[in-house]
Amino acid sequence: MNDSRIVNGFEANFNQFPYIVFVYIDLKTTGEACAGTLISPNVIVTAAHCLYDQNQKVFPASDIFISAGSRYNIEQNNNIYSASKLVPYPKYNPRTAANDIGLIFLKTNVSGANVRPAQIYNQNVEDSLPAAAAGWGVTSNSPNAQISPVLMTVPLNISSSPQCANLNPSWKGNNKGSICTLNQNGQDTCYGDSGGPLVYTGSTDRPILGVTSIGNAPGNPERPPCGSVGGTAYYTNVLYYIDWVSETSGISKDTLLYSGSTPATPSASSSNSIFSNIKLSLIAGVALLLIHNLF
Repeated sequence: MNDSRIVNGFEANFNQFPYIVFVYIDLKTTGEACAGTLISPNVIVTAAHCLYDQNQKVFPASDIFISAGSRYNIEQNNNIYSASKLVPYPKYNPRTAANDIGLIFLKTNVSGANVRPAQIYNQNVEDSLPAAAAGWGVTSNSPNAQISPVLMTVPLNISSSPQCANLNPSWKGNNKGSICTLNQNGQDTCYGDSGGPLVYTGSTDRPILGVTSIGNAPGNPERPPCGSVGGTAYYTNVLYYIDWVSETSGISKDTLLYSGSTPATPSASSSNSIFSNIKLSLIAGVALLLIHNLF
């Protein structure tokens, strides 16, 4: 039986999210973490804010390492890849987190029999749509909480409640730039889950709906607790940015968009480079995480 966490998530099987990757930002003395989603063997979609340092400069690609093909985080997974290029959306706004989407290009293709790229859900996002998120974020609201060693997932309630706009004035509806979820039963993404996928769970193919971006809670606290009553989270709507994703990645929209069947596993070149001695000093206070209270 899977362990329940304080944000009411559960341990995930990797085959539920065969496209998820762990994104590690090497800061030399410590590290920061996000997640991302493979949309081809060498292209990852993630949150734009994961690609910027504290001075709002894009990290050098040489600082980014990706682990793939495992439910374990990068400390326990030696299937590691180097980034060749980082491309945040040109109109990303770090103050409001509008347009919070970006791409990571890898030097080599991700390999692995259990790995496949995601496709993008291509229908309207309705409140009744079954959805879940996944990531390796913290599983506690403790200020010293560490990222999860194993992949976690949580079912989420997509909502167009007035609370979505109350807590994020830049939210304009779930078929615009971001998708809102309203916390129920304490279920929520948390710090460290940034960039990971929000997926449609009404199909075993699990096409992606969004990219984990920001969250907030009533009262706009400096550090909103995850899963708070009346709290909301926001996921960049990938379909809304499909033209940019396709043009920037060089992947056709026909390939990117969900076809209703499982995408074929690509023939990927082998890449088993190991970035050794990674130490994840990833506590909630230092990790590059779900940005809260930006509004």
